[in-house]
Amino acid sequence: MSKTPLKPEELKCITVHYAELVRHINVEDIIGYLVSKFVLTFDEKNEIQSKATRADKAECLLDKILKPGPDGRFQIFVDSLAQYNELHSNVTSYMDSLRNSQIETATNIASVCGAEGCGTPIA
Repeated sequence: MSKTPLKPEELKCITVHYAELVRHINVEDIIGYLVSKFVLTFDEKNEIQSKATRADKAECLLDKILKPGPDGRFQIFVDSLAQYNELHSNVTSYMDSLRNSQIETATNIASVCGAEGCGTPIA
């Protein structure tokens, strides 16, 4: 299984919500789901569960999500947060706003540059 880095917007989302995620996630609630979806290995699960405090476990989990890993792991992680209604809503709303901002930027560039694009491509 190849390991890929998170997309920049996914990394930004976790970074912006890092403290909130650490504060609210109970790893035991979601770790089984993440293993069943191949986001975490059993070794990673055991490493996370070996941490002393709930916050340490949450930080270790986030560190695993942030490192290169299986494609789609960010969305699976977000899906695992569904039981944390407000947290899930905050994360998904933030991602929606980032996506809308990217679409708006692309639309603005297209309207300014036209179908041919702006300027001469750099060789």
